[in-house]
Amino acid sequence: MNAPLLILDRVHVSFLPSAQALRIIALDSLSWTLHKGQHWAIIGPNGAGKSTLLRVIRGEQRPDQIPPQTQPLQSPEHTGQTDHTGYTGHAGSVTWLLDGTPETTPLAVRRRIACVTSGIQEHYVRQQWRLSGEDLLLTGWFDSPLLYETPTQPQRYAAQDLARALDVQHLLDMHLPAMSQGQLRKMLVARALIGSPDILVLDEMCEGLDPASRAGVLETTDRAAALGTTVLFATHRLEELPACITHGMLLTCGRIAVQGSVADVTQAMEQKHRESLCPRSPQAAPSSVLPPPFPDSSSASSDRTCRTGHTDRTGHIGRISRTTPAEPLIDIADATVFINRVPVLHNITWSILPGQNWAVCGPNGAGKSTLLRLLLGDTRQAWGGTVRWFGQETPEMHSLRRRIGYVSDRLQATYGHDAYHGTLLDLTGEELVWSGFSASVGLWEWQHITPEQKQAAAAWMHHMGLADHAAQRIRDMSYGRLRRFMLCRAVAPSPDLLVLDEPCSGLDPAARDHFLATLRGLVQSGMQVVYVSHYTSELIPEISHILRLESGHVTFCGPRGHDLPGGSDAGSSATAQGNAHLSVTDISTGTSSGTCSGAESEPAPLLTPGTPFRGLIQIAGIHDMDEATMLIRSGVHALGYPLRLPVNTPDCTEQAAADMARALSGNNGSTTAIPVCICYLNTADAIAAFCRQLHMSRVQLHGPVSPDELERLRHMAPHLFIIKSLVLHPDGGNLPELERTLAQAAPHVDAFITDTRNPATGADGATGMVHNWQASARLVRLSPRPVILAGGLTPDNVAQAIRTVRPAGVDAHTGVEGPDGRKAPRLVQRFVSQAKKAFTEIHASTL
Repeated sequence: MNAPLLILDRVHVSFLPSAQALRIIALDSLSWTLHKGQHWAIIGPNGAGKSTLLRVIRGEQRPDQIPPQTQPLQSPEHTGQTDHTGYTGHAGSVTWLLDGTPETTPLAVRRRIACVTSGIQEHYVRQQWRLSGEDLLLTGWFDSPLLYETPTQPQRYAAQDLARALDVQHLLDMHLPAMSQGQLRKMLVARALIGSPDILVLDEMCEGLDPASRAGVLETTDRAAALGTTVLFATHRLEELPACITHGMLLTCGRIAVQGSVADVTQAMEQKHRESLCPRSPQAAPSSVLPPPFPDSSSASSDRTCRTGHTDRTGHIGRISRTTPAEPLIDIADATVFINRVPVLHNITWSILPGQNWAVCGPNGAGKSTLLRLLLGDTRQAWGGTVRWFGQETPEMHSLRRRIGYVSDRLQATYGHDAYHGTLLDLTGEELVWSGFSASVGLWEWQHITPEQKQAAAAWMHHMGLADHAAQRIRDMSYGRLRRFMLCRAVAPSPDLLVLDEPCSGLDPAARDHFLATLRGLVQSGMQVVYVSHYTSELIPEISHILRLESGHVTFCGPRGHDLPGGSDAGSSATAQGNAHLSVTDISTGTSSGTCSGAESEPAPLLTPGTPFRGLIQIAGIHDMDEATMLIRSGVHALGYPLRLPVNTPDCTEQAAADMARALSGNNGSTTAIPVCICYLNTADAIAAFCRQLHMSRVQLHGPVSPDELERLRHMAPHLFIIKSLVLHPDGGNLPELERTLAQAAPHVDAFITDTRNPATGADGATGMVHNWQASARLVRLSPRPVILAGGLTPDNVAQAIRTVRPAGVDAHTGVEGPDGRKAPRLVQRFVSQAKKAFTEIHASTL
């Protein structure tokens, strides 16, 4: 066996909830040895002591030093019973042997034990420091929350290299308040790894991350383990363990119940869950058994539209205006939201009608949490947009927030519960729940909680298995237990709308099942919900509608089942009934979400400025109208006309292209297929004039157009849909240059298209050459605009290209041509079929 890195000997940690209460045991005479080369999964229910154990390992929590049996002790999951078992007054010890030499002083080893925990993330969220991502990363060299020392140039270079390796370099210039919870989590992982620690402590690492980010974090963890770092990974989701994990530990009630192989510990955890170790029921909670005074379903429809309003400073319950049954609860029109002068939401139009329950989906950084803060009135839209709450554009905000229950990591962080970083509010669990009746953070002298409100709070705490912890200070709670109190705070006032941002974060499986069952009962009783999660398993059957965001744009809005290609309504119009005005089309399935206004409508025009898209299939190099007609009948969406080329010969004349563009347009100006001008012009005046000549409003620019000229073109011709090319060398060697081009051009264009340069001829398109798809995939991840993939695509490779790169569209030219140089119908049909199938797969796999 390898040498030990850490020895815990009869470690006992307890805390005192209040002066009159029994001491609560967090760790109960725990002994454990960590050996070099081992990587441990630490699992257990909420309140089992996992986070406390990790703090002890890092030296942030010292074992108790109190004499034996000075006070009775209380087990964390069996409250009400004193417990002296195994506690004889031995203070316990922690010994670190990172270099083989025993060390009992944590300050000597703390920099060599890096950690990422919810407490650290909450601290940064709560402080709202205008710290850049790069500065946050650099603090990892010094194990300090802020930069108190000047990093050396080699340290800066190493930080930039690590950011590139972890694909977070785009966050280096972003300030922390502008980051999403998932983006901040990824930066904290990078911060932990920067000093190549001996031990890496990760507590609920994957919570709040989208599937791609979770995979990236787990891969990074495995890489760190392969380089010699010992990994300790605490989680409630056993399916998210890194591959490097070799051992497991199951904690219950502050003691090690099982340790050994991961399989043995997983089996024991599942058995404990089946036996209902924790006093919570995982069965469904119908409305008939919900805590009073929540109404049952028979009265919900009549009472919910006229719920009482705010609590004033005297404790009197006021009234707020009544809304009619058909009036939207929330109505957002053309709302753009800026954070630090950077737009994070773009022209959002969305309505929540009575009876609708929404899931808001999208990757980290898509703008989901910002949208929820807009719903709550915590952030405001830019001039020109409107938000109406329950029929009012300027409601009294305190009254409004009483009608909306809210749970999020950010709100939980404002309570500042973690003991290590201090606390803003020294509240008990029941006081936290009481604060929900006034929609306040904390309780203040002017607030009066009525007996009825206290009764409702007590009923919900009992329902959530928290009655025995009502007097516990929130600063002494585990993250999961506090989250359950936050859920009680949100639902106890019986709000009209429940806004939940990753509500199951930190909950163990039993608590998660119980909460979701409770949520189903609430929804069945008439409460409406807006739910954000990266886990499809959490979307209860009562979720009726989906709103999907990408880079701050709405990419889907409509009934559930229409959002994922291949669903029950795939292939038909995905118009919603009374949802929102949607300005995006899912091209890959041949469906359009159109205008969500309650009636069937024509599909929105494709490739419209400011409108995202996905699943686009474009064929370039059109010879004549017969070829164009064949392409349209084969399912091609866009037809590209390369003209005024510096190297190759155009496939048709400019006059023929203009005639085809006019012929493809209907009487009302709509088109059966999209004509796209492809040119190498490099000035705004020449580009705008050429597009007017061709009667085309979409242009694909392959020439060296400067950012200034792009900006001029955008102002000169705002109706133009501008696509900027990113031409890669076959080996992707010019990727850094293209990353700069992308960043400079993105504010002025609507989309990008990759292509391959032929070094021999100098041609920047229609070369038939494939480039490094990993380079294109990186551009897709970095781009705030949709990216179309081109370069050597054929019916044989297009599906794999889409799965690898995950673009918004694909483009082919020579890859679908026959020996005569014309588009071959059989090749085109295979290309379209393979592309649509692959787009369906990648969209169905993305939440």
